[in-house]
Amino acid sequence: MEVLETSRWLELRDWLVPEEACSLIAWHTLTTGIGRCWVDRLARPQCAIAFAGGNLTLAGDASAFSSSGFATVIEALLGDWDRVFIAAPDAFVPAVVDALDGPARWPRVIFTTDTELTPTVESPPGELRRLGPADADALEALDEDIGWISDTFGGPHPLAEANTAFGGFAHGTLVSVAAPFYVGERFEEIGVVTAEAHRGAGWSPACSAATIADIQSRGRVPCWSTTPDNASSIRVALKLGFRQTREEMHFMAGEPTEGSLPPE
Repeated sequence: MEVLETSRWLELRDWLVPEEACSLIAWHTLTTGIGRCWVDRLARPQCAIAFAGGNLTLAGDASAFSSSGFATVIEALLGDWDRVFIAAPDAFVPAVVDALDGPARWPRVIFTTDTELTPTVESPPGELRRLGPADADALEALDEDIGWISDTFGGPHPLAEANTAFGGFAHGTLVSVAAPFYVGERFEEIGVVTAEAHRGAGWSPACSAATIADIQSRGRVPCWSTTPDNASSIRVALKLGFRQTREEMHFMAGEPTEGSLPPE
């Protein structure tokens, strides 16, 4: 696989399936210019890999896809990331499984809405506000287990500069963040994290509600995904007014994590 220069990424647009809620990795890469892309060949490519913040998908003609080339890309990514999550369209699944010699599975449940959401949630004591460039250091100081919230924007500073994240502060410390984790042209998928000591206090729904209103003000549709065993995330999604619409099975390369399943 060959690295595709950012200036050529829009060439991949015609290969993408119509934008769908929570299937936004490639759309996010093309929309934001954040991430990396590879193609099978630079002259008249036929298939591509799009990657952003530890998450990867594939597009184009699966018959032109090289298992060995894909394995090389994954090996290189795992030099920088503990794990890579892979959303493989059906036509690519056999080659992905072959390339990774039976990868761990990553089940997902998808929540969407067909009406404008107006969640009513009570904010915990503290401050809830939009995050901006001055909050980059606070984002960088988040505990390691929740710092992933900025991964798809390229890190804490780019996320802060995007002005699309909302944070909850307890006693002046940033303890919860919700933000568009993937940005498409129609949909934006919400990601939310809360420091362990502050979970259950209502920060996740409060920050997410503010993010939902902001997404809708841009004329886009919010969506939500999680693993089937993440009961707290599912509760928040339902509380905010989302409804479950489908299930998907992704794959994972690298270190297994909570919610992953062994290879079939």
